[in-house]
Amino acid sequence: MKIRLGIVDYINMLPVVYGLEKNKVKFDGKIIRDVPTKLNSSLSQGTIDVGFISSIEYARGNYNLLPYCISSKKTVKSVVLISKVPFRNIKSIQSSTESATSIILLKILMRYAYKQTVSYGEKGDAELLIGDKALKISIKKPKHILDLGKAWNDFTNKNMVFGVLASRKDLPRDKIKNLLDSIHLSYKWGQSNMDEIINFAAEKINLERKTISQYYAGLSYSTGIREISSLKEFYKYSKKINAITEIPCLDIYK
Repeated sequence: MKIRLGIVDYINMLPVVYGLEKNKVKFDGKIIRDVPTKLNSSLSQGTIDVGFISSIEYARGNYNLLPYCISSKKTVKSVVLISKVPFRNIKSIQSSTESATSIILLKILMRYAYKQTVSYGEKGDAELLIGDKALKISIKKPKHILDLGKAWNDFTNKNMVFGVLASRKDLPRDKIKNLLDSIHLSYKWGQSNMDEIINFAAEKINLERKTISQYYAGLSYSTGIREISSLKEFYKYSKKINAITEIPCLDIYK
């Protein structure tokens, strides 16, 4: 059976997965594209074998942590809060149905960084946006906008890990190894061919190449010491607001 890999259906993952999708490297598997919340449930239910899932989902499930992620070095640009009123006047926030990590991050920031009490629902004074739509709005520089990557960095002095690559616990070791080999080659190919990826992304969502290039420059994809440290901090606060029951093991699968 071919391995089923779930990837986020936004341009943010292209530097890692473009090589797989466009047959630039060998990949004997099937790619499923979807929004983060759908990938979370797909991995949990076993309809995919490996996926780029929300960071918060990793803490709620029972998965192997693999050495790739999606994190912002500082400003992320594609996870933003857009408000109709000044931030100090926000009383309610419209949540995103596509996001799991971002809504928890926003709740942490509102409570601990900004000391504000707000409600969350289907309507609000402000709206949480993620992905390509958020990126296209953020570059227009609306009057009241909060970049959640920068907000987390300002609050903790850490980059924000929005998603991680994880696999089912029962997935055979050789399948995981083969997949990681393909992802590594795809990522390596992508780093050497960013012009092609930027051109593709710019055409896909109708933005200028310069904008896409600057966007990618603010993202990172390897799970290292800094990313593990940020995840621990994020999970610490997630537990404080009862979004998770315990902080998960953060040893990268070998």
